[in-house]
Parts: sequence; C-alpha cells; structure tokens
Amino acid sequence: MIVIPLTLCLGLTIYCAALSSEELRIGVTDYCPVACMKSGEPPHGLAVSVLQKAFPSPSYTLRYVLLPFQRSRSQIKSGKLTAVISDGLDGDDVLRPKKYRLRTNACAYTPIDSTWLYNPEDITNLSQVKYGLIKFYDNDKVDQQQPENIVYLVPGKESAEYRMLKMIASRRLDTGFLPQITADYLIRHQGFSTLLKESGCGTKVYEDSIIIFAHQPQATRYQQRIDAAYSELLNNGEYLALMKSYHIKQKIIDLNLNN
Repeated sequence: MIVIPLTLCLGLTIYCAALSSEELRIGVTDYCPVACMKSGEPPHGLAVSVLQKAFPSPSYTLRYVLLPFQRSRSQIKSGKLTAVISDGLDGDDVLRPKKYRLRTNACAYTPIDSTWLYNPEDITNLSQVKYGLIKFYDNDKVDQQQPENIVYLVPGKESAEYRMLKMIASRRLDTGFLPQITADYLIRHQGFSTLLKESGCGTKVYEDSIIIFAHQPQATRYQQRIDAAYSELLNNGEYLALMKSYHIKQKIIDLNLNN
C-alpha cells in the first residue's frame, strides 16, 4: 500500500483520489442499448448507466474490457473480471443483483417484403428458410430443427447482432433469431428500418444483468450498490427516461418490487 502525507494530498487532490480509486474490471461486448461500446465514444447504455450510478468517479474507476462473449464468461468465473454485462450466466462462481434485470424475447427478423413468419408453437416451417443463430446463446430449441439450414455467427468484439442483420438485409440469410431489445435498437439506429422487420417472437424470456464474480471480498457490497443505484434511477424517473430515449419496449423486472 502507498501512503502519502496528508499535506501533500491536500495540494494534489485529483492525484490522490486517483491513487485511492477502487477499480472494477467489467467484461463487455458491444451490445446496445444495454452496453454500447463504439470506438471514439464514451461507453453508454442501460447497464452502463446503472454501473456509473453505483460506482461514481473518483471513488471508483470502471475499466471496460471489450472481449468476445465466451471469453467474458470464462474470465468472470476465474476472477479475472470483477463483473460482466451478460445474460444466462449462473452458478456458484457468479452473483446476480437481486433487483436489476432487463428482460427480452428472442425474435425472428426477415427482409421487409418476406411473407415467412415464425411460430414458436410450430417451428416446422424452419425447413423453408436459411436462418442465423448466435453461437453460445440459448436459442430456445430452434437450433434443434433443420441444422443443415443454420448459419452460426460467433460473438466477437464487433456486434454479432449487427452482422446478422446485415446478412438478412443483403439476403444472405432468410431470417435470423436475435434478442429483441438489441435488434430493435439496431434496426432503428443503423439504417435497417426500411429493409427489415420483426416476423414473430419466441416465448422464452431472457434476462440481461450485471453478473458479479462471487468469490471476491466485495461481491456482496457490489451487489448491494448496483441494486441501490437501480432503485434510485427507477424511482427518480431517470431509468425510464433512458429506456424511452432508446425506444425500448421491454418491461423492467424488479424482483423485490412487490415484497
């Protein structure tokens, strides 16, 4: 530990604050509007706003580590990351906030003039299309149908969701299954609104959250700070305003709302 005389710190407040700042390493992919990590832009998004409220500067430093999805999942379980913005990650090695969850469905997207529709109750018509899935995602059994028709996209530093939408727009794919929350955002903001449309959604609900490495000494405190920040943003209206700015239709899940 570095000890700096108080008199010196008084004259170098910013420098001393930086030395005493607690750093959190957050694993993330470019997954707008949950976490937007564009080159040349400061990080932003729903989960990023919660983290910034929970761990304000200069007391904390948030270090975002842009990693492929699967590497983030392995590094959070090994303790190389403090937390990861993700979904579908459970086990003894990780800890979820009790309140902060954002849910979404997986939907099928097609060219705007397509007549094909996805019906989760009868998925036999997948035999009629060439469709895209994102590898390592829970694809709600559609990966068990017509495997010869599937094109898998592997998550990397670049958004796999964006790459899939480009493939559908260029008709290299007939359809593709994506989280509704990010597909809706990309279609609106990346020039796809006249090219693509939603063509049916599944019934399975996915929960995006901020997953914490459970075996670090401060894990419970981090969990409590994230939940407190989320509650504050929700109660003062900032979170709902942020959702509106991103045109998000999904319902917020607060697991303690009715307790």
